[in-house]
Amino acid sequence: MDASARRQVTETVALPLEWQITSLKDLQAFITSGSRGWAQYYRDSGTPFIRITNMIRGSIRIDHSELKFVTPPPDDPEATRTLLNSDDILMSITADIGLISFVSKDDCPSFINQHIALIRIPPDVASAKFIAYQLASPESQKAIRSTVDQGAKAGMNLAQVARAITALPPLHEQRAIATALSDVDDLVASLDRLIAKKRAIKQGVMHDLLTGRKRLPGFSGEWREVSIGELANVDPEALPQATDPNYEFNYIALEDVTRGTLRSFQRLRFATAPSRARRILRYHDILIGTVRPNLQSHLLHVRRESSWICSTGFTVVRCDPTHAWPDFVFHSFFGMNLNNQIATLIAGSNYPAISSRDVAALTIPTPPLAEQRAIGTVLTDLDDEIDALRARRDKTSAIKQGMMAELLTGRTRLV
Repeated sequence: MDASARRQVTETVALPLEWQITSLKDLQAFITSGSRGWAQYYRDSGTPFIRITNMIRGSIRIDHSELKFVTPPPDDPEATRTLLNSDDILMSITADIGLISFVSKDDCPSFINQHIALIRIPPDVASAKFIAYQLASPESQKAIRSTVDQGAKAGMNLAQVARAITALPPLHEQRAIATALSDVDDLVASLDRLIAKKRAIKQGVMHDLLTGRKRLPGFSGEWREVSIGELANVDPEALPQATDPNYEFNYIALEDVTRGTLRSFQRLRFATAPSRARRILRYHDILIGTVRPNLQSHLLHVRRESSWICSTGFTVVRCDPTHAWPDFVFHSFFGMNLNNQIATLIAGSNYPAISSRDVAALTIPTPPLAEQRAIGTVLTDLDDEIDALRARRDKTSAIKQGMMAELLTGRTRLV
């Protein structure tokens, strides 16, 4: 390892004396890129063909949710060269450069495309899983990005991949660190599976309860098809142009909302706020994302304090308390009934969007108010369970990041 590479690591991290700084090339790694021109081999089933979309930043697991499949000829030399083995390491070398994945036995057999480099470490030289975690660490990611060719088609070549550096403790310590981090990754993966299962359950419950296909115990009244405009006041309040320039408020933009979750917001003054910051929010108002509504950027506003404003990219639906329960109406916007109506409205449009008038004209099957309240409570309770699991998942992921910072630099030793 040359002196500049050693200095690049040791200037930022004080490593234990027995740790070595080395490159993938020094580890005798076999490095190659994936296959080109395999679209002709795409099939509905076959051998998984891993692309960058199957790699996850912040995790070394491979995402199997959007896999392509290929069936190359058995004598294709490209198939022999790029067939993955358990314990291989993958690195993205174009687009989102530096994504790292570790190939487990459950991922085999698989192939990769030309945007991914395959790194195969001799098992008696180093722990491949440890190397994968090390390459995915913030320090290594910063070093990888510093080597990237700039320009319209930024990318890494295989020589640059081979020069990627890593700090290595003795082999037994590598394995202990990899096992500790892998255990936490397994917990994160199990929480992801549980969240997915809960979401699937909720979708089934929504389909049953929001259509009247199944009734909750004690309810038997008739349902009516009613428009949103009959159930609620649409866009009831807006900031006037004459608003005090120093008036401060919390602002929710369209990009701050993801499928019922408020990801962020800004504290703004009216004088410097964007012109779209106009719609006044009250407790239990429903925000309906009207730009690309198929993304379902909808939110039930549950903040009781005043001074909340949202973008005109939302339609605000304020339920009439004598006719509509907000939780029921809100969840209806994620059901098939309303989404089919919205899909019809935006079909063939170059810029998919709907208006507040469109929202008011949408119709939903509506039970009496007491049953709306009961259905809304069931669905909100399911949301709360999913949110609790998501919070636990995020906390576990943060713990893993802290462990990586300690274990991959030798600040905390396991052996």
